Amino acid sequence: MNVLISVVMPVYNREEYLREAIESILNQTLRDFEFIIVDDGSTDNSSEIIKSYSDKRIHYIRLAENSGNTVARNMGMKAASGKHIAIMDSDDISVPERFQKQYDFLEKHPEIGIVGGFKKMFTSEYQFLQHYPSKPDYVKSFLFFKNAVGQPTVMMRREIIEEHDLYYDPKLENMEDYDLWYRATMAGVEIANLDEVLLYYRLSPSQMSSHIDDRKEMLKGFFRRRLKTLGIELEESEFEILHGFIRGRVEVDRDKYLLIKSNLNRIEYNDKKKALYSITAFKATLFYFRLRLIKYYYKENKKDKIGFYRHFIGLCYKTGMKAIWLFWINDGKYLSNSGRAHKHYGPID
Repeated sequence: MNVLISVVMPVYNREEYLREAIESILNQTLRDFEFIIVDDGSTDNSSEIIKSYSDKRIHYIRLAENSGNTVARNMGMKAASGKHIAIMDSDDISVPERFQKQYDFLEKHPEIGIVGGFKKMFTSEYQFLQHYPSKPDYVKSFLFFKNAVGQPTVMMRREIIEEHDLYYDPKLENMEDYDLWYRATMAGVEIANLDEVLLYYRLSPSQMSSHIDDRKEMLKGFFRRRLKTLGIELEESEFEILHGFIRGRVEVDRDKYLLIKSNLNRIEYNDKKKALYSITAFKATLFYFRLRLIKYYYKENKKDKIGFYRHFIGLCYKTGMKAIWLFWINDGKYLSNSGRAHKHYGPID
């Protein structure tokens, strides 16, 4: 069957939220798709819920035992026949126009191989926006430091998956998406994000705490390997400080400030020599981290406002207006006190 889109959704013990996820796909405004649901050995009522739908677009695959999210998703992708493959998770909710907007974008931009979008993260008590860089060069540059693509918002051209063997690595469960996007950009695939919410992403305590230690170690390994691509290897203590800063909000005293600043300068210098990334986009990415650095440092020295503005003006001068503008349209307009990618909207009605 030739369809425009193949939707791939692995399921493992999601009976509580599964109907919402399924119906958000079946109610898409773009109707020409197949819906491949891979039941990864569920032991709850997920199987019965899936079988209760009579929609002919649903293709049900049942695995005899739980094999992991990456194995199930790869199986669904290899069974796909659509021109594009849309990724979905079994406890999230896609907005009704998601597929139409992504399909139209890919049709208008043949140079783009993968397109994602924003997520509205939510619990029963609150919600906030998770935004991502939109421009391909900026996405690629940001992936050097952090994940810049929301997996369950993604639509990919099936031909680029097959051409570049862009399947998930089962050894990297819980970090498989970050690895895939990075490998895609290194293979020359351009990734973009639509500047709008495409999906409601459900947060739960078990989800947020599961595999957290494994994930932290994987993230460290990813960043070490990124640094090595630029010929940079750090002592463990120095690496821990830099990586801790890259990942989140930390206290920055003068020694840490100088160490992090020096390493960001080194990263920029080495990239210029190797030319792995767009100069402007990499400058824009580094501007984001350098701006955070001076913000954190001067937060500990609140009286020194002159020092903050002096460093800020010097940073802007060094970065250049073109890179600052790229930063602003991708990140700056969304920044709030809660940090990159978090804009609170208050309790859900």
